[in-house]
Amino acid sequence: MADVRPEFVHANQFTFAIDGVIQEGVHKIEGLRQTVDVHRHVAGNQRYEQLQAGRLQPFDLTIVRDYSATDELHQWADLAALPQAGKDYRRTIAIGLVDRSGATVGTYECFGCLPKENSFSDMRGDKGEHLQETMVITVEKMLYKPA
Repeated sequence: MADVRPEFVHANQFTFAIDGVIQEGVHKIEGLRQTVDVHRHVAGNQRYEQLQAGRLQPFDLTIVRDYSATDELHQWADLAALPQAGKDYRRTIAIGLVDRSGATVGTYECFGCLPKENSFSDMRGDKGEHLQETMVITVEKMLYKPA
C-alpha cells in the first residue's frame, strides 16, 4: 500500500460567504477563534477540582477585502446600525477551506454575526492601489464542519 501524504491547506485558499452568498475580494481573515469558559468545582468531599465547560465567549472576526461596487456588506451594516423593532440582523458566515484542486475540505460556520466596525484604507491620488475595506464582525458561536 502506498503512503498517502496529507493535503495541507494553504492560508491563501479560502472562500467567504454570508448567508450562503459568496463575497468576492476577501483576501484576509483574522481572529477566527472560539473561547469556552472553564469552571472549577469540587463535589462533596473530593480532594481534587473538576473542570466543566461553560459558556462560549463571543469574538471579533476581522475581514479585509478589496472594495467593489457590490453593497451587500454596506446594506447589512446600515441595517444593523439602525435597528428596527422585531427585526434580527444577525447573519451566518461560512469560511471554506479549499485544497489545491479547488475542493472544499472543511468549513468554519460562524453564527449570530453582527457588523461592529467598518473602515477604509487611505484614499490617495498619488498611489495606484486598490481601496481596501476592513470590517470587524462580532460572532456568537463557531462550529467546524468537515467536507
